[in-house]
Amino acid sequence: MAASPTPRADRDTGNGSILSGAALNFTPPGGAAIALDMSNTTQLGAPFVVKSVTVNGNAAAAIQAVQISANGDVNYLLDNGQLASAYRIGVADVAAPTALSNYTGNVYAANGDSGPIFVGAAGAGGRGEIASATLEASTVDLATERSTMIVAQRSYTANTQSFQVASEILQVLNNLK
Repeated sequence: MAASPTPRADRDTGNGSILSGAALNFTPPGGAAIALDMSNTTQLGAPFVVKSVTVNGNAAAAIQAVQISANGDVNYLLDNGQLASAYRIGVADVAAPTALSNYTGNVYAANGDSGPIFVGAAGAGGRGEIASATLEASTVDLATERSTMIVAQRSYTANTQSFQVASEILQVLNNLK
């Protein structure tokens, strides 16, 4: 039979709470001072058991939607109703935008004439705002373009028929010999 531990004067034998001792104060190298309050600490001569649990955070949640504001802030709307900030989209500007070097595929690059690139928040410092969830209006008139396409198709058909007629005439002339 194991002997019971000898009661210690610095602990309450009923619940194991520490009866004496001051807060533990120390400063790590290059850090701020830390004070640990040991008054709610217990030490029982028993196996480890969680006595109480308190939650001070949020449960995991899936992203329901992504929102981008006019100033470039990207936020995630979670399925628990919370809005989580993710990051901010930067917008670039140059002193002379018309002097940028133009490359294939709507790609532009800064050069000595355009000046250096300045990146900042959208809507600040003369930079444009971001228009999220919008569609750029087109300068194409669909009715005119469709009419032009139909005329082009009919012209192509007429041209192919004229070549076919000329081919038939040549065939008739060859057969007259």
